[in-house]
Amino acid sequence: MSPAVKAWVTRHASAEDAYRARVLRSMRTSINDAARRQAKKAKNKARVTVTIDDIKRKLERTGWRCAVTGLAFWSCRTKFGPTMPSLDRIKPDGDYSARNVRVVLYGVNGLRGRANDAIMRRIATAIVTAKERKR
Repeated sequence: MSPAVKAWVTRHASAEDAYRARVLRSMRTSINDAARRQAKKAKNKARVTVTIDDIKRKLERTGWRCAVTGLAFWSCRTKFGPTMPSLDRIKPDGDYSARNVRVVLYGVNGLRGRANDAIMRRIATAIVTAKERKR
């Protein structure tokens, strides 16, 4: 391998490692925040049993991207915003368990709210369709 190729591979691997570490730090915070929120609730507490290892396995399966869109996190180059990673409960009233969470873009989580994926897709499709009609 040429020195230039080796340097490129090293830089690329380093950037990828930094990205993954940043996603995991964000997910640790999300898990802790979920546990704190649930501890404050008087009723309907959802248990928080998901671990950072569970999240890491999920991220590896999705290529360290949003489980719904496939987009990379922080693609808009801001610290906080719609492209940061967010812990999404698939069944909103369910626990924060390995089976009931996924990592999505913060904007996707906000768009979905307490609805299901079908309603979220219908809204997203309407947004795209409306934009196309205005052209």
